[in-house]
Order: sequence, then C-alpha cells, then structure tokens
Amino acid sequence: MKAPPRLQSLVEEGLIDTVVRQLMSGKEAMVYVVRCGDETRCAKIYKEANHRSFRQAVDYTENRKVKN
Repeated sequence: MKAPPRLQSLVEEGLIDTVVRQLMSGKEAMVYVVRCGDETRCAKIYKEANHRSFRQAVDYTENRKVKN
C-alpha cells in the first residue's frame, strides 16, 4: 500500500519500512498496520481539527484538563 502523506516522512527517515494496510478509522484518527524491520506495529495518525467528525466538540472537551 502507498504510504499516506502524513506517514511519508517516517518512511523517508527509515522508521517505517512499509505500510501494510489501514486497520481502522475513527472520529479523531486513522490507524495503519506498518512494518518496521522484522516487527509489525501500528501507526496512529490524528486527523486535523477541521476534518474531525465531532458535531459538538465543545461538549466533548468541556471540563477536560491537560496534565503535563
């Protein structure tokens, strides 16, 4: 499978050898099965805020706190 544009830089840097397939897609992100050497891993790509499918994003994030 051709690497999605958001994973292309990781392929070029050699962190991902191949993108096997898309595993799932949700409201916030898409998950791909990738090969890294002999290992099979998942790569999660978060969608840009304007492409997320939240109807009430404010209600979803209300009262959430960021912990650093």
